[in-house]
Amino acid sequence: MIGLRVISHRPARLITPRASFSTSACRFEQIKKPSLKKRTDSSVEFKRSHGPTKPAPNPKLDISAEIYTIPNMLTISRIATTPFIGYFLATGQSFPAIAIFTYSCVTDFADGFIARKYNMKSVLGSVLDPAADKFLMTTCTVALAIPGVMPLYAATAIVGRDVILSFVSFYIRYRSLPPPVTLRRFLDLSISTHTVHPNFLGKANTALQMLYIGGLVLKPAIESLCLLDLSGSFDWFGMAVAASTVCSGLSYVVGKNSFKSIGKSGAH
Repeated sequence: MIGLRVISHRPARLITPRASFSTSACRFEQIKKPSLKKRTDSSVEFKRSHGPTKPAPNPKLDISAEIYTIPNMLTISRIATTPFIGYFLATGQSFPAIAIFTYSCVTDFADGFIARKYNMKSVLGSVLDPAADKFLMTTCTVALAIPGVMPLYAATAIVGRDVILSFVSFYIRYRSLPPPVTLRRFLDLSISTHTVHPNFLGKANTALQMLYIGGLVLKPAIESLCLLDLSGSFDWFGMAVAASTVCSGLSYVVGKNSFKSIGKSGAH
């Protein structure tokens, strides 16, 4: 009888902890479920009150914000002083023209250095900088041709090449501009349609033009300091520049890889 009582009591001792464990587990689940429900209800109420979340729109390039960088301000100052260089050269006032021309050369180097050094490159700067250089070279060419310092054939070749290439570039941009084609979109610098790939002849001609025009601007100062007559040397130099200008212009117009369209995917 004693053995039977011991055996009959053992199952009761084993069952009791299991029952208590399952009961506590059920109570834990009952406590846990309402909290999840509350979270779900609160998230639904938030979506109803605030609406569905929308993806952030892509930021549009703001060209006006890029004007007030140091490199672009230097470039703009170079553009602003170029007409004064042309006036002084056309009226025979060499030394004021040399002073402003030197300022233009220094700022041309400074704006590129600052943009690369301090990561201030911009879309506006990539357009303004070459435009400022071309404006300076064209103005000096016309101003030097007026008093006869530069031969007329050399000035015609330099200016004519730039005018033809500008019209070709405008035509290509008009044809490759994604629709709708409007004047505002045509002048929008943030929409890229094609790229220009200078060849070796074009780069060599640009270097010759800069040396030739810069030499003619500095010619009075060099002759007064060194007591030399450089007219004969610059005559031959002008012929070489005119010939290379015509050849480089033809290479851009006839060449197939000079202007490369980047398609609609390149617009941004």
